[in-house]
Amino acid sequence: MKKIIALSACLIMVSSSMAFAANAALNTGGISHESATIYGGVDATDAASASGTLIGKLSKSVKVGVRYTTTTYALDTKHTSGNTKYGTAFDATAIYKQETSTGALDAAPTTADSGAFSSWTAM
Repeated sequence: MKKIIALSACLIMVSSSMAFAANAALNTGGISHESATIYGGVDATDAASASGTLIGKLSKSVKVGVRYTTTTYALDTKHTSGNTKYGTAFDATAIYKQETSTGALDAAPTTADSGAFSSWTAM
């Protein structure tokens, strides 16, 4: 359940029109820090400052990978001690999962659409 909540929070973060702090993801995609705190604001400066609005915080040992453009996104998430990655994209109604080895999330989605999950299982 925590994974779905974290995934949903990240989905909202990426699909919103607000700017977000750099610790959530890199410019066009990347992997967050473990337990990242995600802030929002009217622009990137506001989101990165102490006046930014707290949107959410990933659980301990959870990372999220995000790939996005100005109109598309794909994201995945994984707990360090778990062996399943979960993902979704702007053009998909499904949440996808893929079995993997334990350890940290090793890569963000390869594309900013559901094509990144073509070999994953749709739930």
